[in-house]
Amino acid sequence: MGAIALTNTLTPDANAIGAKDYDIEVPFDITKVPPVKVDNEDQRSFLTQIWCINQQWHLAGKHRVLYRELLGANHCTEAGMDSLKSLLGKDLWSALYPNSRKVELVDTVPNQLKYNLREILQVTEKNLAKDKEVMKAAQEATAKSFKEICGNAVSKRRLV
Repeated sequence: MGAIALTNTLTPDANAIGAKDYDIEVPFDITKVPPVKVDNEDQRSFLTQIWCINQQWHLAGKHRVLYRELLGANHCTEAGMDSLKSLLGKDLWSALYPNSRKVELVDTVPNQLKYNLREILQVTEKNLAKDKEVMKAAQEATAKSFKEICGNAVSKRRLV
C-alpha cells in the first residue's frame, strides 16, 4: 500500500476549518468504546484498511488527513463513515463533534484519532485473537469427543 496522499488544494476557509478540526482534543476512555465484532470479510477488510492507513499516517508525522484518505478507496462512502463512527463509539464521536455536526469525507480527521484508533484496533486485535483461541479449543474438544466416540465403538454398534 502506498503512502497517504495528503491534500493541499484546500480553500482558505476549508484550510482554517481543517486546522481547527486537526487540533480537536477530547477526553478518551477505551472502556467506553463499544466492543467490535467482526462477523464477515467486509468488516475485517475495513478494520485492516483503517489499521494500515493509520500506521502510514503515524509514520508520516504530523500531517493533516481527510476522512476520505483515512477510509481509503474501498470504504470512502457514507457507509464507511458510519462504520468509522460505530468503531469509535457514540460517546467519542459526540465529544469530537458536538451539536450533531455533520462530518463530511473532505473534513480533516482530528490528530488525536490516530492514537485513539490505534488503541481501539489493538484491543480489537486482542479480542479476535482470544476468539481464535476459543474456537481452536472448541475444535480440539470436538475432535477429542469424536475420537472417544469412535474409540468406544458407539458408531459401530449403530451400524450393526
